[in-house]
Amino acid sequence: MLTWLIISAILVISFAYLIFYLQGVVYINKSKKLPDFSAIRQQEINEEFEAGRISAEEAKQLKQDLTAEVSLTNKQGKSERQANSQSSHFSYQIFAVFIAISFLSALALYQHLGFNNEVVFTEKIKQGEVTQESMTAFLSYRAHKYNRAEDWYWLGKDKVELEDYQAAKDAFEQALLIPSENDEDVLMILVEYAQSIFFANEQQIGDQLEDVITQILAINSAQPTALGLQGIIEFDRQNYQQAILVWQKAIHSGASFTERASLLEGIQRAREIGSISIEQIPSLVSHKIKLTLSVEGVNKLASDALFLVYARTAAQPMPVAIKRIFPAQLNGIIELTNLDNLMPGMSLLDVSKVDVVVKLARQSDQDLTKGKEVGYLRNVVVNSSDVLEIAIKL
Repeated sequence: MLTWLIISAILVISFAYLIFYLQGVVYINKSKKLPDFSAIRQQEINEEFEAGRISAEEAKQLKQDLTAEVSLTNKQGKSERQANSQSSHFSYQIFAVFIAISFLSALALYQHLGFNNEVVFTEKIKQGEVTQESMTAFLSYRAHKYNRAEDWYWLGKDKVELEDYQAAKDAFEQALLIPSENDEDVLMILVEYAQSIFFANEQQIGDQLEDVITQILAINSAQPTALGLQGIIEFDRQNYQQAILVWQKAIHSGASFTERASLLEGIQRAREIGSISIEQIPSLVSHKIKLTLSVEGVNKLASDALFLVYARTAAQPMPVAIKRIFPAQLNGIIELTNLDNLMPGMSLLDVSKVDVVVKLARQSDQDLTKGKEVGYLRNVVVNSSDVLEIAIKL
């Protein structure tokens, strides 16, 4: 703010000085502008001589006096013009200095406020030249420049993508230091903070993680990610029944497709280690389809090959159940369950028959419905005790 005031004052003084100087020049020109009467006086002297009112000697003397006066006046005018020229030149120099200072100050303020960084990054986005390094540098610049919770949050998310969990943890801590009246914003930061702590500590449980999870569940007792971490804490304490119950609650609370797969694996492991039967804690799986894949020429598969097995209906474009199957899993029985729905909404629980589709994709594919169709079964009955076999044609 002070810089803005200084620059504004310089600009006002500069323009005020320019106006004052121009007014002075106009006034001097008006006051000093005297008509040149030498030619008129010369003619008058000649007329007086011709009329006989003055003698030749007098006419000669008058002309000499007139010449001397004109010469003296020219010398004085030349001196004044030189003085005025020097004064004008100095004034121009002063004004140029003011303009230069104003321009440089404005440029310095432009750089100080960071507008140049914003413009350069925006241009990179338009031209598609944004790299991971430039993105990280820009997010770090904004976080340190503005010190806003949202900027620290996005810097932390970027560090998570880079698997720099310690830096992500530090960024989320900075975001939490900034007060917020919105519990949802705080919850969002806390969830990311908890995960960064977990991975920064090499997936080890500690007091700090437990404290953060307690804060999250105090705000929202059904937060799926926090419940998943709470289940890990219970599992680490060998409270296997409690771990299963917490993980089941996480699934019921809307855990994502990827999270559900990990939670189900955790539940199965807890059942095995803790010898906990379905009678003790009923399974969340109520509807399923069992099948096997018969693949000829497995050795021809690419190293990053992946099979996508999913059930679909004519009523819904998205699969009601989907599973990723790696080549090493082809020998076992594959189960599609009511917990394997990709999106919230319809699942195997809500249908009686489906079409089962198998696609060959790559492990790096982000779209879980992408790939080449290599197997198909129509009108498969849900919850049948039969184990279906699908022949895969590569």
